[in-house]
Amino acid sequence: MKTNKLNRRGAKQVAAAPERDHLFRLSQVTASRLQATKRLFAERQKNAFRDWSEYRREKRVIEDALAQQWIDETKIDARVKGALASLRKRTDRTVPTLRDGPSAGPPIFQVKPGINVLAPPYDVGLDVAQGSNTPSVQVSTSSGRFGVVATAIAGKETFGSAGVALFIVPSDPARTLSIRPYFEWRYIYSCDSYGPPTAHSYGIVNAEATGHRGDALTGFPGKSQSLWSTGSDAWHDTHGDDSDVFRNPDSELVVSGHDYYTVSYVCQTGADSGRTGFGSYSSAYVQFHCRVPFIFVEEF
Repeated sequence: MKTNKLNRRGAKQVAAAPERDHLFRLSQVTASRLQATKRLFAERQKNAFRDWSEYRREKRVIEDALAQQWIDETKIDARVKGALASLRKRTDRTVPTLRDGPSAGPPIFQVKPGINVLAPPYDVGLDVAQGSNTPSVQVSTSSGRFGVVATAIAGKETFGSAGVALFIVPSDPARTLSIRPYFEWRYIYSCDSYGPPTAHSYGIVNAEATGHRGDALTGFPGKSQSLWSTGSDAWHDTHGDDSDVFRNPDSELVVSGHDYYTVSYVCQTGADSGRTGFGSYSSAYVQFHCRVPFIFVEEF
């Protein structure tokens, strides 16, 4: 009888012991972690905008000097001024109305050994809008869609980033994850000049991962692909459109050794335009849309 009592007591003690199989187990992402992820993204994107804006500002000094020399050497009569005014009115009529559509989502993804397929809703919507003419940024964590619509007319600049992020928890921190998204993109751009000023635009997509272990963060090498970088001059406009997939292994991320990971997929675009005192000007317009409908995560 004593032996049976001891066995029953021992069984109760084992059953009451808490499970400690992983350091990071949450059924829902906390508000502080969501805000920290958004804050880190915003800081990186604002730094990218600052660097690009400084580069374009220095280029503009040179372009303005060349344009002024061209103006000084060229007689601008009433017919030329009338043509410029007509073109500007035409462009103003074609500029679309921009509307924002922010979104958010709460879940967290815990993976197991082998191949896991992750799908929306994702955890965090990422968006940054900068410049003298801020763009429209759309993010939907429920569908995995995100994009930027931006215009820059007559001396303006615009910069926007949009994306989705998710938290991925391995079954064990020592395991390695190969993260391979299906990342679709499509874009339309136009850069038009009416006179000496130039207009420019560019677009890139990227995938990034950050490892978390305790309070320490580790940034893994990300993947990036430039889709276009173009501009107009006094005589030639540029227009383009394309669609494709950010393919593996160009978008594959390999991570290991952490309690959990923050993974993000982002599109980024910027555009700028110039103008001169006598009425010539330029304009740039971008539509940039992406979708990540599912992600393969292989744990081994």
